[in-house]
Amino acid sequence: ARHSHAHPHYTPNHTDEVDRIERKVTTMEDMYGRANPKPKPPEFDAEDMRRMKAREETDLLAVRADEAATLEDKSVLYYDSFAIERNLGEDCGGYKWRQTQTFVEIFVPLPANCVVSRDVRVDLRSNFLSIEVDGEPRINGELHSPVKAEASTWIVVDGVLEMSLLKRNRRGNYDDGCSNADTFWYSVCVSDKSGVGDGSVDVRGARRLAIHCPPNAYYDTDWAEDPEDAGPAGRDKNRRG
Repeated sequence: ARHSHAHPHYTPNHTDEVDRIERKVTTMEDMYGRANPKPKPPEFDAEDMRRMKAREETDLLAVRADEAATLEDKSVLYYDSFAIERNLGEDCGGYKWRQTQTFVEIFVPLPANCVVSRDVRVDLRSNFLSIEVDGEPRINGELHSPVKAEASTWIVVDGVLEMSLLKRNRRGNYDDGCSNADTFWYSVCVSDKSGVGDGSVDVRGARRLAIHCPPNAYYDTDWAEDPEDAGPAGRDKNRRG
């Protein structure tokens, strides 16, 4: 009766009420306003909890897999964006490299799940370079020519390790008896005689360019008169990189 006075246009149907209660769609308290306003907590047994936990773990793994795929796609696109001019460097499979008259740049793609502090090891000296990713050596050996290690840098951006080596023998800073032609690098490292690999992918850094003298295009590349005070390495006036 109280419900009818509050809602004069509503006439409860007894058969409908009984049917809803019997089907457990609602309860007597819910229908006539005597229910506790605080909702009852859901009732789950141990099996329900186990299934829900398993579903949450499955969903979390799927989300992580999607994120890893997205990061990997982004890394691939970023790595592909580094163009290598013919005879000024090479795509060696596990890494790319290119050069100007001042710098040698190296690019190493990293796996999507790579943790730099744990999985990447870099050892750079004036005449030696080692880059190891997840225990696999990408480059490892004596450098083609000496560099100024203290003025060389590396960083990881979008899943790609970028390294910029400042040539010790470079345009405007030749060793005695050298010319600009002597500043050209034919490989990152000198020949590696370890015998690792079949030559299809250079994992050591010693794959040599198939030329015997610097190409004319090399003398048109950018160079810095004072590279140790010229800002970020590897960013030339032509905006390569």
